[in-house]
Amino acid sequence: MLANSERWTELSALLKDARASRPDAEFIRVFLADALAQTGDLKGAHDLLDSLEDLPEEDEMVDKALLQAALAVGEIELAGRELLRLGPQAETNNLIQSALESLTLFIRNTAGGQKNAPVVRPRSFAPEELNAELEHRLTPEERKLLVNPLEITPELTAEARRLTVGITNAELRVFALFAEVARRGRGAGNGGQRTANEALKDSDDPEARLSCQEHAKLFVTLARVLGLEAWLVHVERCADGSPAYHDCAAVFLDGDLLLVDPTWRVLGIRHREFTVLDDVQAVSHQAMQAGPKPNPRRLRVGLKLHPDDRWTRLQFVRGMAHAGEFAAASEELRGVRSTGAETWDVHVAAAELEIARDEWKPALAELQRAVALSPSNAVIHARLALVYGRLRDLKESTAHMERAMELNRGEISNESQRESQYAIQMMNALSQAKSGAPGSEEALQRRAEAGELPAQMARAQACFEARPPRTDEGMRWLLKAAEQGDDQAQFNYARNLLVLRREDAAIEAVKWLNQSAAQGNDDAQYRLGLILYEGKLALRDHVTAGHWIYLAADQNHVEARHLLKELGMFLTAGELAEARKRADTFKPVKKSTAIRKE
Repeated sequence: MLANSERWTELSALLKDARASRPDAEFIRVFLADALAQTGDLKGAHDLLDSLEDLPEEDEMVDKALLQAALAVGEIELAGRELLRLGPQAETNNLIQSALESLTLFIRNTAGGQKNAPVVRPRSFAPEELNAELEHRLTPEERKLLVNPLEITPELTAEARRLTVGITNAELRVFALFAEVARRGRGAGNGGQRTANEALKDSDDPEARLSCQEHAKLFVTLARVLGLEAWLVHVERCADGSPAYHDCAAVFLDGDLLLVDPTWRVLGIRHREFTVLDDVQAVSHQAMQAGPKPNPRRLRVGLKLHPDDRWTRLQFVRGMAHAGEFAAASEELRGVRSTGAETWDVHVAAAELEIARDEWKPALAELQRAVALSPSNAVIHARLALVYGRLRDLKESTAHMERAMELNRGEISNESQRESQYAIQMMNALSQAKSGAPGSEEALQRRAEAGELPAQMARAQACFEARPPRTDEGMRWLLKAAEQGDDQAQFNYARNLLVLRREDAAIEAVKWLNQSAAQGNDDAQYRLGLILYEGKLALRDHVTAGHWIYLAADQNHVEARHLLKELGMFLTAGELAEARKRADTFKPVKKSTAIRKE
């Protein structure tokens, strides 16, 4: 009676008394959370929902109250789980169906409120129309290089229907899809450039992580299965005003644009500057995702499909620089700059080109211009940390790395975050080793003896840099660090073995190089490939040598790129093909190393 007459304050008081009498009754907790949410006490409602260990037993009134409360406080995953429970019931229960219909306006008000600026709908392509358009613009060979990241598959069709069974109105269907996509891909792995179908498949793994573009592609394709007007969106200025590269989705409801951002977990977000991509542009967008092994031919085709887009052009610059195609990258960069563009991303692309050339001071100058234009950009600070590290300015490198971690909203992968934490500790340990402060060396010694990896690496470096060098002691610390599984320690130990003991240490050095290379260390991959190619310190093996050289070159290792050209002249076509095949299927296996919590 109190709920039907919307006397929420009285109902809250009554339910608080009931809960005091029966604190373990979950249904009372749910009703109270709903009542508190209706009075505006969102924190109280949230705390009650947060204390639920699991969904209560199925009950029509309880489920409705739980869904309303979850929507009100922004418990997206909980609301999504309730919809999955209520949807099938709505097919046969008119009361539940009516209850779900009554939530439609409520969802829109809580999810977005204000509308985005008017946006013209992109051109809509049926699958056969998209294929015809691509065939018209591209040669058959170019067409083979591309994939449609939004292609609807039977798996996506089944998932979209599972998530929305019994839900009849468009807005509630949008929320159901949003809740599920936002829930997926939150594991400890790294995001990438998966298509929608690949994102659906891989995100079944609880350890998988989806990038913003993968979240967006998955939502768009699921929405299209249901006949909703949905598109991929490229964002250049986010809702908080910060410039960034980010992707989300757009759906048109009753003529209004609704931005859907599963990565940020916001339905109806108001990003400030964005482009709604048509499907040809979405195919181009996919092609421009260079990844660790950029394909220059694919990049050229992607640029051909969207030649006037600044992001596409700058992606071309970055990808070609990474692939060692410096002339093409420089030419496109000059073209972008000739338009008068003076934005942070132009300077970052220029810096990436200088980094690929091993020109660290010009790269620093470009990044300093970039950070002046966009001081709160995690990507810029991460690149500054790299460049300052290569210039051996540990203080600045540490400061920018810490700033990048503070500003990170998903631009930096989980793996990169772990590597950054380790690098910060390593730099702090090196600073301690070089400080000369009373007791600093003894403190670092104690940390190293306790098994702290950064301290062991710092002790090793301090020994090598001492005058005269304490080489044996430095090698002992390096070995301890290598035995913990650190790939850089393994490479450094192997390299020093070859310098100090030459052929006598070949077997041991190759062992450590193999371990480091298997973790993805490009220096180790290059050195191991060179040894196997020359055949002086180990049996000559052209295929395995090419395998490691390809992998190092794919990571933009300058010496590996040069050696790869030589391999192209002296290895047979069959050897090169097998080496490339092995490199393409290689997956680095990182060994966990202890990161000390400060």
